[in-house]
Amino acid sequence: TDEIVQISRGDDVSVTGLITESAIGDEFGYQLDGNTRLVHADVTVNSSGNDTPAPLVASCEDLTQTAEEVESYEGVLVKLDNVTISSVNQYDWSITDASGFEALIDDDMANMEADNFKDMGGAKIADMAKNMEADNFKAMGGGKIADMAKNMEYQNFKTMGAGKMVDITNNMESTHISKLGSSQVVGIALTMHTENLETINPTKIATMANTVKSDQILNLGTSRLTVMATKINPEDVKNIQKKNLSGMTAAIDVSTIKNFNKDKKGAILDGLKADFFKSKGEGFKQLESSDTAKTGTTFDKAPASTQASQVTSAKTRALSLLKGRSLFNKSS
Repeated sequence: TDEIVQISRGDDVSVTGLITESAIGDEFGYQLDGNTRLVHADVTVNSSGNDTPAPLVASCEDLTQTAEEVESYEGVLVKLDNVTISSVNQYDWSITDASGFEALIDDDMANMEADNFKDMGGAKIADMAKNMEADNFKAMGGGKIADMAKNMEYQNFKTMGAGKMVDITNNMESTHISKLGSSQVVGIALTMHTENLETINPTKIATMANTVKSDQILNLGTSRLTVMATKINPEDVKNIQKKNLSGMTAAIDVSTIKNFNKDKKGAILDGLKADFFKSKGEGFKQLESSDTAKTGTTFDKAPASTQASQVTSAKTRALSLLKGRSLFNKSS
């Protein structure tokens, strides 16, 4: 029939039509040949709001394409426990479990749109992604990784762990990172340890620092901000918004600033807001405003070392930067 019947989860329906296992002219015959289908079907909704059936527990061995009973699972809601994603390509993905067999998930996961990830929700995405390997993320591509990450929160990233944050960051370009929300970038950075941040490309680090909202930058803590400031190349400093650059410079140790090379000190000096050089500069105002930076997302408490009482005066920092520009001699 040409009539489209609207159905919903929980509907009890009757379907009548021609049973076939051929594609019948469908251009996607390679996908549909061999699958039992009803074509030229009429659908009648008998009732709505019914309880949905519980999934049938199966294994990869049950669902492998060569299994004797695999056809009996067609169109059946199934559940597989403790699986590992074994491969991902542009068309589909595969999983393995304790049975040692591999099952193909032919739902074009790698081609999912942003709305598909949104429908899944952060928790389900994290459960899926925590079993993926670096090569799986590489196969997905940076754009899809960004679509996935945009629908996740800090707690989801923590579920995945620091190593996975390195994998997803390494497989995104700076353009992808810049499209994430501030909360997502903070969540990724907070999930990483300082040694993880050390492995990230300097230009990507600069993009992360620029993408974070100025009132969230201090949530990253002194140790992470120190690594980030140390990693960033002088030519990338100009790409960081001034409020964030002020906050980063206010939070890190003067000894760290002194160790920056001349070019980096000059780039930071050129990029800082004039407010920074006042005794109560922009960065310090942020530090004094709260024990934790203001944010709509719940993060771990900012380390005490990022609080105002632990920060050296702006004058000392300014002198360290100005010496780097040879405006004062070393004894100034």
